[in-house]
Amino acid sequence: MVRPVRLHLGCGPRRWPGFVNVDMDQGDVLADVRNLPYEPGTVDEIQAIHLFEHLPRWDAANTLKHWHALLKPKGLLVLELPCFDKIMQMYAQGEREERLILWGLFGDPKYRNPAMMHQWCWSEEELSQEIRNCGFARYRLAEPKFHHRRRDMRLEAVK
Repeated sequence: MVRPVRLHLGCGPRRWPGFVNVDMDQGDVLADVRNLPYEPGTVDEIQAIHLFEHLPRWDAANTLKHWHALLKPKGLLVLELPCFDKIMQMYAQGEREERLILWGLFGDPKYRNPAMMHQWCWSEEELSQEIRNCGFARYRLAEPKFHHRRRDMRLEAVK
């Protein structure tokens, strides 16, 4: 029986059982997530939890196209990241909690690591459009499972 290839991108020190944990400087595979060492059509699932906001905006389309190419037909891509819409709504309603507002937009400065700072804060509409443009057959916005549900979004896309 062939085991599914499931990638946990930007894993940092967190290892997920049943996944290949990928990061630039720690993990089962050391790689830049924008150029993963897998053949097209060989990956069953890609999970990028609080990773996509760390990539420069100009790399977004090519990265999504790369991940799309790696996925098998009906392969799953899951993105979780801060949601610009939710952050702006909370701010307009008077929320000033640093973790919800500033860290959602810019990242947590306590790391003192440029790779940990956010490069872009995505709205639901902008991310959905980018997913469609990169060839995913269908997608849905779902309830986030990690970090701050009030602030974040989860997008699940199928090739």
